[in-house]
Amino acid sequence: MPAHINLGFAMATQGNLDEAMEEYRKAIETDPRSGSAYNHMGLATAMKGNLNDAIGEHRKAIENDPESAFYGWSGTFGVG
Repeated sequence: MPAHINLGFAMATQGNLDEAMEEYRKAIETDPRSGSAYNHMGLATAMKGNLNDAIGEHRKAIENDPESAFYGWSGTFGVG
């Protein structure tokens, strides 16, 4: 997992969602085809209550890495 995603994840687990999302944006800028970066962005966006935007981020994750997106949503809803 790239450094920006790791840092974003650490920030998100501490409740710093805006900072986490900034790191995920940097990860996406670095690798625009990173399903993992879009997946994490979608999860953080959902945690902020922006579900429509979160769906958009997860769609991008699915386009780039279907398995990454699946595992993100399954973890969110306790599936799998």
